[in-house]
Amino acid sequence: MRQETKAAIEAAEKTGEAVMRSFRTLLEHRFKQDRSLLTKADEEAHEIITAHLLRVFPDYAVISEEGNHQKSQGPTWIIDPIDGTFNFATGVPHFGISIALITGRKLEIGVVYAPAKQLMYVAERGGGAFLNKKSIKVSNVARLSSARVLMDPGRNTETRNIHHKIIERLAPVVAEREWRWCAALDLCAVAGGQKDAYIHRGLHAWDISAAALIIQEAGGKVSGLLGEDKDIFSPGIVATNGRIHKELVACIKQAL
Repeated sequence: MRQETKAAIEAAEKTGEAVMRSFRTLLEHRFKQDRSLLTKADEEAHEIITAHLLRVFPDYAVISEEGNHQKSQGPTWIIDPIDGTFNFATGVPHFGISIALITGRKLEIGVVYAPAKQLMYVAERGGGAFLNKKSIKVSNVARLSSARVLMDPGRNTETRNIHHKIIERLAPVVAEREWRWCAALDLCAVAGGQKDAYIHRGLHAWDISAAALIIQEAGGKVSGLLGEDKDIFSPGIVATNGRIHKELVACIKQAL
């Protein structure tokens, strides 16, 4: 295991202990410009993660939802201190801590930790994907008609409208549709084979980077919304077990 991976796991575990102390308590909060929720725990989690990682790797850049936005061609941490803040703030245990490492635009390490569920997903480029130290693989579902697809409605009007079109197109085709408001854990559900696909028109690098690598290392496929190569700094993602990817992208194109 790389030293960076060990540091990311340590930072996630340390942060998990801290946020669980305020889980299901009345939290100070406000709404950001994009209408997403921000709690005091998000800010504390950001400080814990960045302090730990920069203490060990002081020369690495950091991009975090709650503070740093230092783009660099060198090693860069991409962090979502609490993904699924709305769930966290309302007492729903479906939230996670997401930490990725990139060099240039190449994903190197992905760590997603769900402290309320005690789930630790880890991947290194070329090294496979693991849940609680056990190897995981994507599902074997080969047809969209048998697929379990995750989405969420999105926040802004444009995203909601696009998602509505996609849902209308998929409704008579797929076996199951669901949304749960935590991109990192929903993507990891695809990596572990519990779900077969995840779709979102928006999202930021900190929402998807760690989980995207975990899916790829579990044998899955990640692309842009219309099947193009995925740029983690551009919105739109389709993540699947790989077997249904082409068929799902074709449906999305028809919807749009």
